[in-house]
Amino acid sequence: MASDGVGAGGSRLITGTRPRHLELEAALATWLNRDRVLLFPSGFQANIAALTALSDRHTIVLVDRLIHHSLLAGVRTSGARLQRFAHNDLEDLDQRLQRLKPTTRPPLVVTESLFSMEGTSPDLQGIADLCAHHGAQLLVDEAHGLGVLGPGGRGLCHGLQRPVALVCGTFGKAFGSGGAFLAGDHTTMERLLQTSGAFRYTTALAPPLVAGAQAALRLIQAHPNWGSELSQRSERWRTGAPGLGETGRTRPRSPAVGRGRPGRARPPATAGAGGAAVGGDQAAHGAGGDRPFAPGAAAGPAGGHIGATARSPRLSMMQVLAMHGWAGQAGTWSHWRQRFEDGGAKWSSADRGYSGGETVAPAWPPGPGRNLLIAHSLGLHLLPAALLAQADAVVLLGSFSAFVPHGRAGRAVAVALKGMQAALGTDEELTMLERFLDKAASPHARSALPPAPLLQGLTSLGRQRLQQDLELLARCQSLPTGWPEAVPVLVVQGEQDAVVHAASAQQLIDDLAAQPLTLHRDPNWGHALITPTVLSVVQQWLGAL
Repeated sequence: MASDGVGAGGSRLITGTRPRHLELEAALATWLNRDRVLLFPSGFQANIAALTALSDRHTIVLVDRLIHHSLLAGVRTSGARLQRFAHNDLEDLDQRLQRLKPTTRPPLVVTESLFSMEGTSPDLQGIADLCAHHGAQLLVDEAHGLGVLGPGGRGLCHGLQRPVALVCGTFGKAFGSGGAFLAGDHTTMERLLQTSGAFRYTTALAPPLVAGAQAALRLIQAHPNWGSELSQRSERWRTGAPGLGETGRTRPRSPAVGRGRPGRARPPATAGAGGAAVGGDQAAHGAGGDRPFAPGAAAGPAGGHIGATARSPRLSMMQVLAMHGWAGQAGTWSHWRQRFEDGGAKWSSADRGYSGGETVAPAWPPGPGRNLLIAHSLGLHLLPAALLAQADAVVLLGSFSAFVPHGRAGRAVAVALKGMQAALGTDEELTMLERFLDKAASPHARSALPPAPLLQGLTSLGRQRLQQDLELLARCQSLPTGWPEAVPVLVVQGEQDAVVHAASAQQLIDDLAAQPLTLHRDPNWGHALITPTVLSVVQQWLGAL
């Protein structure tokens, strides 16, 4: 600070460049074996600069479904057309590249070397090979891998046999400083220097942060084994995590499954709501560790809520589709819609149940961000498979599967009801079925249901409502095989739920066991889970994505 001051004082192309900037850029280029490096004040700016340099409105950009928000913002800024491929899924990426029609610019594939919240890493060599085969460019964000992963901490892009158009790195993680950089070939970096607003029209990275990054780079170079040692400790932590209180979330899947490698140095963890999360945060910080809970993650009342006073950057890039279950008047999405829209999200929902007209599945709101699906009760089974496949994250409230007819949609109602009756063996369970259909019955259903007292005392209105119930049930369909494809899922269940049988709820959880699943059970909640109280649990989960 004595020689360079605290701030750079101007843009790099005017008065902001100090000898330290040039020294760090040259050192990084040599270390990473890249032609040239440019420094940026933040990773967000670097990623926007990278996307606008490699794509425009004529470009199709294929991004991993769980890509960072800054990269999605870069796609939107560039005007490119966005497609998402399943998380770390080379087969899905290959198929999408094959289906692309020729354009004036080559397609661009965007991924990360380490996904911080999932704790997984892609097969970068495989992705690079696909890009070379299909004539696509590749952009890799190494923000969470640099300094730890790869040979000597150089990241997972180092040593790839195929070229990577641009590598983004940050000094705010393993380097312990601040700022970011882009590394690439001479042509691309010169184009960035001359045209990128994110580089040209911002104050240069502060000299003290540059000096901190320089010192960190020297330490990393002097201790090339630090990354592997950290990964070994991470693996020990991951193995012991269930015994340390990790609940409700599966460990990152192994590379043999084909959905990404365990994240080595950054295993994910979840904690309970309210004081449990805050207490875990304080304990980890007091022990000298990095806080494992994402900034802005709401932890029930203690963590706060998505308020109307400020728009959340995370929500502003989110499209929400909410589908109620059986009876629309059993709950309302008004609290939820207000909270999400106040945060900047786009919202679409089905607000009317059988008594207010036909239930029609809503459509996804338009936008370039993540698609969040929220489904209550049987609403999940009323949505078309094509719509389900577009979800990037899923929240299931009081959902279940054993009562849904298997096989093709539109199966006979009598078969569905017999299946329900067979699943409920005892008198107590039949009482629950009676609650489920307690409004009335019609001749259409009598052959499938037990005799009196279940069918006694029916009214004309009751028969009409049950007929609509049965028609709705006939439209229910089984979930697509393998759905959802490697996207995070939150399942919320109430132990006082008189509609969802425990075995049926467990069947749904078992079906989703291969997903990054978070399970929240509450002993006091029932079936109507579209309430502000449940919303706080969903907010906490979203804050960690």
